[in-house]
Amino acid sequence: MSTLLSWIRRWQSTLIVAGFLAGVLYFTRDRDTRKCADLPVCAELGKCGGAPPECKATSDDACKKARVCQSAGQCHAVGDRCVITDDWCQKQRSCKASGQCTAQIGPPDQCIAGPNDCQGSDICKSDGLCMSRNGQCAATADGCRASMPCQRDGLCSEQEGRCLALTRNDCETSENCFKQAKCSANGGICKPDADDCKTSALCQKYGLCKTKDGSCVADTDEACLASEECKLNGRCRVKQNTCGTVKDEDCAASTKCKEEGRCAVRYGVCASTENSHCRNSDVCKTQGRCATDNGRCIATQNADCRKSDLCLEEGRCFADKSSCAAQRDEDCKRSKVCKEKGTCTAKYSRCVVDFNYGKADAGAATLGTQQNAKATGGTKPATSTKPKP
Repeated sequence: MSTLLSWIRRWQSTLIVAGFLAGVLYFTRDRDTRKCADLPVCAELGKCGGAPPECKATSDDACKKARVCQSAGQCHAVGDRCVITDDWCQKQRSCKASGQCTAQIGPPDQCIAGPNDCQGSDICKSDGLCMSRNGQCAATADGCRASMPCQRDGLCSEQEGRCLALTRNDCETSENCFKQAKCSANGGICKPDADDCKTSALCQKYGLCKTKDGSCVADTDEACLASEECKLNGRCRVKQNTCGTVKDEDCAASTKCKEEGRCAVRYGVCASTENSHCRNSDVCKTQGRCATDNGRCIATQNADCRKSDLCLEEGRCFADKSSCAAQRDEDCKRSKVCKEKGTCTAKYSRCVVDFNYGKADAGAATLGTQQNAKATGGTKPATSTKPKP
């Protein structure tokens, strides 16, 4: 301590001079004389008050004029800066879509779901999320029961802010119970149990009578053979968990063979592979499609078209581009559509209404009458011989 004091006494005059010079430098330094209103921070962030470098947002007017108001909705002065407002949140798409209509001041500033925001939102109507919880819309019991996921997927019960399938009744009233046999609640969603597939329309129509990994699948040929798809489309054998087209005999016994001539297997479906398939089918008689081409029946001969119902009913009596088409007016005039609908002129490969039909004959008759009148000098109008009173 004594050493320090002796050092100060020794250099006392020097320290006084140094302190004086430091004071002169401090008080004579160059200062920033600009105002915050003149700086970019005012135009960008609305911080137009205070003095540099501590510029502050002190008025709503300054915030509303700043770019941050237009770009981010920060138009209100709070805590020396511009922040977002409820009005701005309510103009955003997220307000109507997900109920985020209330401003939460941060940072970061963000729009959240307030106490009264969710009930009028789209997410309440579509997903049953009608109650605000921790700034987000969460599920309510009434919202779940009225929602589309309840109607479609059976998600009709509320649990911890989510719509779930918790009871069999939730699932049995859903569309997916009727369409996909998902009639049993399992893990919060609807799935088919061991018996749902057997009693479902999927089994009756498509032969999908076995429950596997949460879906209905085909597991036996017997189930496929008893299905409607076998009778209609020849899908009568198990193929990769579904009923597929495997044998020609199944196609030959199907409705597709009788109606459309698709009587043999080709590339996994019933198709027409021989002209006899088409000639023996309904489509030959009704539409003149009596020849096979690339797995289907098409019209190739005028004779087939003229014998078809299309010729008699619609005047389509000529083969053109794989189908029967109307090419002559006389065919249209003989057809049923001419008598019933007045479509008596062939145009664009079909019979159509010709609004000029009959006008030419009427014009010719009028012209003939005029010519006859000229040849005979015309007929003078009769004059009355009755004396005037």
